[in-house]
Amino acid sequence: MRMSTQDIVKDSTEVKESGMDWRKAYAAIYQSIQSPKYRVIRHNNTLFWYRIDLPGVAQMFVFNADSYKNLFRNFKEFAKAMHVAGFKTVYGDTHDLNIINLIKRIGFPVNVQMIGLDSKGRKLYRGTVNV
Repeated sequence: MRMSTQDIVKDSTEVKESGMDWRKAYAAIYQSIQSPKYRVIRHNNTLFWYRIDLPGVAQMFVFNADSYKNLFRNFKEFAKAMHVAGFKTVYGDTHDLNIINLIKRIGFPVNVQMIGLDSKGRKLYRGTVNV
């Protein structure tokens, strides 16, 4: 079932875990994409929100309301789209090593570094992918 973008943000694990009001998260995404530095790619019920840091380099954040099985496919399509758009490097931060392992399974090399602790005291990792 295709969800609205609002429902994806509302039902995403990322927003639920953060404790942030989903309306504020959605408003931040909506406002940011008014700028040429931010974009959103949607695949099924996953939103890939990214900031263009430099030509060919982007930081991404995921809002996922799909199953893990579909998330694999969604990541694969996102990586293809970023490659076609001319991006060389995409990175993101997460405490969930399962996400990084999922990206590795797609077939792109992933460089993983521990970068500190998140607000809940969990280890925070930066995964950098060369697409």
